[in-house]
Parts: sequence; C-alpha cells; structure tokens
Amino acid sequence: MMKMPWILVIVALVVSSVKLYGQIKLDHDVLQSLKYKVEEGDDLSISNVNSILRAADSIRKISYFPRVTNKALTPVSDDIHDYVSMATYYWPNPKTKNGLPYIRRDGKANPEVSKFNNYHNLIQICERVKILGLAYYYSRNDKYAKSASELINVFFLRHDTRMNPNMDHAQFIRGINNGRLTGIIEARFFVDLLDGVQLASKSPSFPNKYYKGLQDWFSNFLNWMESDKIIKESKKLHNNIGTSFHLQRMAYATFIGDKNKVQSIYRDDLKQLLKRQIMNDGKQHLELKRAQPVQYSIANLKYWFEIKKLLENNKLSLDAPDKERLNSALNYLMILDVENVNDYHSIMLQSLIHHNNISKDLNKHDRIKTLKNIQNNNTIDKVLIELGF
Repeated sequence: MMKMPWILVIVALVVSSVKLYGQIKLDHDVLQSLKYKVEEGDDLSISNVNSILRAADSIRKISYFPRVTNKALTPVSDDIHDYVSMATYYWPNPKTKNGLPYIRRDGKANPEVSKFNNYHNLIQICERVKILGLAYYYSRNDKYAKSASELINVFFLRHDTRMNPNMDHAQFIRGINNGRLTGIIEARFFVDLLDGVQLASKSPSFPNKYYKGLQDWFSNFLNWMESDKIIKESKKLHNNIGTSFHLQRMAYATFIGDKNKVQSIYRDDLKQLLKRQIMNDGKQHLELKRAQPVQYSIANLKYWFEIKKLLENNKLSLDAPDKERLNSALNYLMILDVENVNDYHSIMLQSLIHHNNISKDLNKHDRIKTLKNIQNNNTIDKVLIELGF
C-alpha cells in the first residue's frame, strides 16, 4: 500500500471537523468522500489528492498573475479594463479584398483569436483558484488560500488591473460588431472559480474584504446580465450558450445570497429552455446539428446537471418531469457512437453517469464500451471532473 505523505495525514485528522463551505455547483458529499477514502488509506484517493496538491504547488510558483489589462488597446474598446475576445469560428471573407465581414466556419478555430489574450487569462484565473481552493480544503494549509486571494485581488479588485463587470466586447466579429452576447459562454469558468473561492475563503488567510469585494463584483456583473438589453437578447440563446447563461445567473445569485432569484430563474427561464432543448427521447437536437455533436451534447448536459446540483445546494429541486428529461438525455448519450469523443469529454460523460447513479445500467448499452479506457488515469483534469468541476 502507498505510504501516506505527511500532508495527507493532516487531511485524515481534519475529516471529522468539516465546515460548511456553501458550495455553488459542487456536491460537498463528493468532496468529503475523497477525504474519507484518504483516511482509510485508499491508494487511488491518496494519489488523486496528491495530484491536486502538486498542481497547486506548481501554480504558486508562477509569477504572472492573470488579468485583462495585459493587452494593447483593441479596435472595439478604448478601456483597458474591458474584457475583449474575438469570435472563435469566424474567418476572413475570401470574397472581399479586405476580408470583411468575417464569415462563420463552425468547429474551425481561427488562430487569430489568440492575439486577444483576455480569454486565456480568464481561463487561467479560474483554473488556478479552483485548484488552490481544493488544495486548501484537502490540506488546510493556509498558503493555498492566500495565493487564491491574491489572484482574486489582481483580476477583479485592484484598481489598476481589475476587469470591468461586463462582457460587452466578448467574441466580437470583425466587420460586423464590437461584441455579442454569445460571448457570455466564455464566462462559464467563473462558476468553477466561485466554488474554489468558497473553499479557500474559509481560511483566515483569505481576507474578508476580498470576499466581500468579489461579491460586489459579481452583483454588478449579474446586474449587467439582467439589464433590459441583455435579457432581451438572451431570449435568442436556445442552445448550450443559453444553458450556460442561466446557469451563470443562478451561480452568481447563489454567491451573493439571493435564493429567491435562483428559484425565479429556474421557474421563469430554465423550465421552458429545457423542453426546447431536450426531446422526449433524450435527443439534444440543437447540439446534434453542430460540427462536434456528441461533445457539445455532453457539455450541455453537464450544465444541466450542474443546475440540478446548484438548486439542491439552495435547498430547491428540479420538478420530477425535468429530472426525467435529464435522465433521458443521459441515457440517449450512453447509446450514441462515442468512439471519436476526446478523453476530456469521455471522462465528463463517465462522471455524469457515475454521479447520477446509473452506472449499473452500463452493460445494457454496448456502445458505451467504445469510451476510452481511462478509469485508472489520475491526471489533474480527470480528478477535477470527478469532483464536479
């Protein structure tokens, strides 16, 4: 049996004194279960937590702090604090001399997008904070929480580097617009970040003023999302982007303590969207039209199960017919030909199946065997997905 490193002995000692962490979309029982398995000496669980701690230690060695201000002024905004990104699947128009307006090529990413680094910085801040939050949760070492708080301060709060609480210029299309609401999909990683914050903020090394400041920031961001103009535009978001839009609204409302808003978003927006997206047989017809239909279907369904857990964390629940619709969508994915699905989405699908208690039905579906054999892979991505990220 693998010898437990000293840091995991600490984990074992603190299992019995669990704090309430106020999770957003994560299932605290899943997080706590890994602690118990470490206490019992389970080799794979010890290895998984070690993967988290190694990743967190690597993060703490990185001198660069993600921010939106690390860019030149862009053609769509003269405010360095504005988040700016370019539409991923739009390319120069071959029929015009100047290439404008850009045209859509679904599933084909334009490398020109990388010239605008705000999206990369957003992903980095969210990835780092969620890992540091987990590292604090499993070790109770304040150094991880302190590092998370410093990242939060630079990206969201500090006067010279903070991001403005809007995404008016996300995914702009050259020759067409200066930004579009579909770019809100890029903010989906903020939901992960907030769960990391909820874990790290229980440390005395995470300043309360940073936590309160972040709540204010997301209150303002939510106000932007719910402004008349944005809400009107959001009615056109029917596919996975619409799911993410409302998931984000619920997550931000949860973070600032507005349970009534969480409930109203489900009743007023998500119930109709679910019926529009998922057919009675489980097909996600809008996602199946995409260039990578199975991967888009898996990702969208993951949003829906995160909504389910988010409601439960607010002492609310999906209506029974909506639960059935999600289960039918998951069963439908299980019988699709998933041979060409990448490892990341394969792990995601396996995690959805496992955490929703239908793994016992796997043998009824031969095609699920085409999923890659990655059960014993304990890479950090796999660990994070299995924990609910």
